[in-house]
Amino acid sequence: MSSQPSVVPNRDRLTRATSCSRRARSNREYFEIGVDSVWIVEPENTAVLVYQSATDFARLGNDDVLKGDGTLAGFALRVGDLFE
Repeated sequence: MSSQPSVVPNRDRLTRATSCSRRARSNREYFEIGVDSVWIVEPENTAVLVYQSATDFARLGNDDVLKGDGTLAGFALRVGDLFE
């Protein structure tokens, strides 16, 4: 049995002033404990950032599909549906 978490919910509200440094620190911490990916929902941009490492990410827009893997395998949601 693995001691690393499968899903780590984090509902921190990031502001423009603190988002870059806090996001980088949080991402490093998540990947250090072994998470596979980090999803950051940006309601103000109607986008989701999907990190595969602390610095490597893809920005998904309204028409893109957010897909899970690992513990969330089979999960799929059109990003725009998050904001309707």
